[in-house]
Amino acid sequence: MLGKFFSKPNLPLVNPRRIRIAFVDDEDNEFVDIFKDWSYDVELIKDVERLDPLVNGRYQLIFLDIRGVGSKLKMDGIGVLEHIKKRNPLIHVVVCSGARFNSEETRKINQYANDIIPKDASIEEYISVIEDETSTITPDAYLSYLSGLGINLKLNKTYRLASDNKKLSAYIANKSPHKLDASTLSNMTNTIVNLLALLQ
Repeated sequence: MLGKFFSKPNLPLVNPRRIRIAFVDDEDNEFVDIFKDWSYDVELIKDVERLDPLVNGRYQLIFLDIRGVGSKLKMDGIGVLEHIKKRNPLIHVVVCSGARFNSEETRKINQYANDIIPKDASIEEYISVIEDETSTITPDAYLSYLSGLGINLKLNKTYRLASDNKKLSAYIANKSPHKLDASTLSNMTNTIVNLLALLQ
């Protein structure tokens, strides 16, 4: 799972109630309203009509059902998972499903998902996953992950450039050993900027 590539941070952790969480599920999720009552920044997306909102950096954590989502785009949840992680590898995606997976689906989940949780897990188990994922949703964890891709950024310079998306995008592109497409570059920049805003 991708979660193993995110190192534990040295900086203060983000409060789990401040990160933006999306539950992408074709069915109602009873926990979404409970999380909202407990002041988590969470929303339910009943189906995926457009992929941009999932990859553009608005959400730091996505719980993704595999069955029943993506049909409006003529894809399944595995296709949505793969698209999210290819277009913005900084977003944490937790597969949340009660389905059985075939060997190809299992391979892609292991390749792209940060974690997996049974759809019928308890709210305590969901909270545990949120806390675990949040512990690696930090600037230095993001930079560590990018470093593994050969994109070596300096934390202080990233902080300084965070108020100007164009300059930060140019900095990331400059440090990349391979050409990043404009969409992926913009998505990753937005993700970093949005995370730094949570730390203010």
